[in-house]
Amino acid sequence: MEKKDVVDKILKYIKSEGGKAYKTDGNYKPDIFGCLNGRCLAIECKDTGKMKGVTEGQQIELDNWEKAGAIAFATDSLEDFKEKYSRRK
Repeated sequence: MEKKDVVDKILKYIKSEGGKAYKTDGNYKPDIFGCLNGRCLAIECKDTGKMKGVTEGQQIELDNWEKAGAIAFATDSLEDFKEKYSRRK
């Protein structure tokens, strides 16, 4: 699945669960910023099967968001998003 489709599915899921989220321009920012169940989200999306494509700069940015209290990670599918989110909420 292409990154665009992964982003769209995750955005729809967050909104269906009562959260708020939007896609960023991706310019040195995670692809999705949002809030779900009172927790800030910073999510980097990749094409399905291309998780090794997370750059060092992207990982540093995600780590900084996590240090600030956000749920922050990279994902390549809605299923992976749900699994990682459930471990962090």
